[in-house]
Amino acid sequence: MFRARALGPYRQAVLAGCGDACPWLRPILQCLFFGRSPNAFAHRDLELIDDDGGLDSGSIFVHSGADGSLLFSIAETQPGGSLGFDVDSAGDVTGDGLADIVSGSPTGPGTLWLYSGRDGSLLFSLQGLDQQDAFGKSVAGLGDVNGDGFSDIAVGAKGGGAGDNGSLDVLSGTCMPPAPFCTAAANSTGGPALMGHAGTLRFADNDFSLTVSGAVPQQFGVFFYGPDATDAPFGNGTLCVGGGAAGIFRLNPPVAIDGSGSAERALDFTLPPLSAGPGAVTPLSTWRFQFWYRDPQAGGSFFNLSDGLDAYFCPGG
Repeated sequence: MFRARALGPYRQAVLAGCGDACPWLRPILQCLFFGRSPNAFAHRDLELIDDDGGLDSGSIFVHSGADGSLLFSIAETQPGGSLGFDVDSAGDVTGDGLADIVSGSPTGPGTLWLYSGRDGSLLFSLQGLDQQDAFGKSVAGLGDVNGDGFSDIAVGAKGGGAGDNGSLDVLSGTCMPPAPFCTAAANSTGGPALMGHAGTLRFADNDFSLTVSGAVPQQFGVFFYGPDATDAPFGNGTLCVGGGAAGIFRLNPPVAIDGSGSAERALDFTLPPLSAGPGAVTPLSTWRFQFWYRDPQAGGSFFNLSDGLDAYFCPGG
């Protein structure tokens, strides 16, 4: 019916495949409860936190190890999704200093889900290859298997592998890649300028670069960054980066946009403003980046902006 296990130094426990049939265990554990979705044994006193995605859609409930209060919950929206069929502490997969949550949904090809231990947001998902794989039938946090500073994950697939005899995959933890946000307006070329990146977000590697494509060829522009995200009209485009209490920081000098509309700026965390002061990029910090560029052919304000790029810098080492 259920199983419970300790999560190492966090002194928490996990219930997998239990669901609403065992609510009496909650006050005893007063820590983490991971269960399946409502079924014939659903209890009215749990309706406020049950998922509403339908029979066996699945839910994950994360409770404080200190007082049992609900920290956050994660719910599947599709009936039969079976989120939370198996679940474990993944350890610190993303390098933010907090243990993350790994869960399997083995229905059909199956899916592995990795959620942030900070707020329950989805970090990434990975689906099985074939309809009968049941990828995610079992999941487990392994600790740092390969010694790269990130916790790794094991995923079992009951019907995976040759002859559908089952398989086990070990996935390496890593810094999460930067994510685009905000919508860029079209420039005089007819399309928007889009941010990109090269290198990694491992702070210790100090090899991260910002790129932009789709800007106006043979013009100049400046990469800049700040702590917050916003969405405000500015010039011929949209300002995506907000300064908050820290301010907005330019990465000078301006860069020349080549004939294809592309430009690049390598970041050096040992040089200002990246190295010190309110604009210092440090391990476990999140910054938003954008590109401002000239666009005289467009008229109006004669300048435009790219979309934004959200980057979380993990320690590495």
